[in-house]
Amino acid sequence: MNEIAEAPATAYETRAYFLDRSKRTFAPVRWSFVQQPRGSEVRRSVLSTFVRNGDRRGLLSYLFILGITSSQQEEGWVTTLDSRVWARCLGTTEDTSSPAAALGAVGKVLGRLEDRKLIEAERKGRTDISVFLRREDGSGATYTRPGKPDADLEQESEEERARDPYLQFPHDFWRSRTHDQIKLPGLAMLLVLMCEPAWTSLPTARMPSWYGWSADTAERGFKELRELGLLSSRERIRKAPAAPLGYTKFCEYKLALPYRQAPGKGGKPRQPAADPSGGGGETQE
Repeated sequence: MNEIAEAPATAYETRAYFLDRSKRTFAPVRWSFVQQPRGSEVRRSVLSTFVRNGDRRGLLSYLFILGITSSQQEEGWVTTLDSRVWARCLGTTEDTSSPAAALGAVGKVLGRLEDRKLIEAERKGRTDISVFLRREDGSGATYTRPGKPDADLEQESEEERARDPYLQFPHDFWRSRTHDQIKLPGLAMLLVLMCEPAWTSLPTARMPSWYGWSADTAERGFKELRELGLLSSRERIRKAPAAPLGYTKFCEYKLALPYRQAPGKGGKPRQPAADPSGGGGETQE
């Protein structure tokens, strides 16, 4: 008998399968993963740890895990897969020298996410690994869905989102293979801008105190997003009586769809505040 064999599933096909299985078009990610709330002594949050450590793979892996963990089980928000399936999902099969190396890389990635208190990983039997979500702010607290924990996110009111603000990270990021092209600075600034309204101003000099990485990293991120066609920018002039020329210039940014969040999505957006002293466009406290 002649056998007709299909090629094994690729990493891309494996990701697409589990994204389809999630029955959603996006992953909710609390703003507190990107930046701690106003009034916090330190504004930078867990995202800065990925950026400062150059951990692109870890960040991509975490975003993917959030995307496919779409329902609460009896033991919590958990996804259990064979370790070899995790290797394809997390892309470790694509740039390691052997299956054993790919599995080893999975363990290292999950270990880093555990160290940052974003997940707990538990081995089940000989080959399965269960990954339990923890709160996005790195506190290690029990995970709940943003907004109403037990409700469909699509049915939440804007008031409910404002109490527990989150961004909607689209599955199209994976389907369009943007994850193959984007670098760490671009991904970090994409997440930052997804917490902001369209045509927002983000002074790069404030990046260290607001987000925990350098102005140069932010500039590289903006440049990369423009090159990928994900970002538009424009220069604005604002009246500033205290400035030497009576005005200031600053840039405003708008993400392309599906990354641009509609007003009210993921919580109440911050509005730019006028700064007559010449620091136009700063929006945070």
